[in-house]
Amino acid sequence: MPTSSSASMSQHVTVLVVDDSEAMRDLVITSLRRMHASFTLVAASSAHQALAMVESYATLGSDSAERLVVIFDVRMPGLDGIGLLRAVAVSPRPIDVVLMTAFPDARLRAQAHQLGARACLEKPFELETLQVLVAELLGTSG
Repeated sequence: MPTSSSASMSQHVTVLVVDDSEAMRDLVITSLRRMHASFTLVAASSAHQALAMVESYATLGSDSAERLVVIFDVRMPGLDGIGLLRAVAVSPRPIDVVLMTAFPDARLRAQAHQLGARACLEKPFELETLQVLVAELLGTSG
């Protein structure tokens, strides 16, 4: 369910939140909505659903002012977060990725970093940490 804030100066940013847990998706979206930033929030309940959105974004021309940030869980049924990250990594357009996991380990962090993830948050995490991270990715941190 997309929700829009006010328009951005030069680019339109979409933040896609992907988690098979509805409660976690809602928590993350509510937290990001409190930032009062100029981006659209979109939720997906599976990596397959998110992949369709990522593929649609990837087909935009290089002159497009669209920007995508994807925040997703690592462990999901079907296609998992690492599979989704691999798909995102080959996108012809840059996509900022933040992983969330309740099961962190050094191998996962290394793999995520190698595939281009900007951060890997360990659940449970402080919602303010996520807000600061998203602000930094968007260049709006104070």
